[in-house]
Amino acid sequence: MILVILIFSFAIFGMAGARVFIGIILITMPFFLFLNNFDMAEGEKYVFSILLGVTIFPSLTYILGLLMSFRISMVITLITLILLVFVFKKFKIR
Repeated sequence: MILVILIFSFAIFGMAGARVFIGIILITMPFFLFLNNFDMAEGEKYVFSILLGVTIFPSLTYILGLLMSFRISMVITLITLILLVFVFKKFKIR
């Protein structure tokens, strides 16, 4: 399904559309993985991960981007969020 949407985005908007779609996937991925720890429906996880990704990720990236390059701050924020998800999963009380 993701591959079909990626091809469609590329066909309609070119490389810019493909890059935007990949960016949306990368931004929402850590939050979707975090929400997998809770008893939620798949649709709720998708919607909440998009909302969290659109609000929290850019905010953290901007704050870090004031200190360094924005491209580096995007990578650091993404890696940090993914690591936080795995740490939360490991130490989650069942």
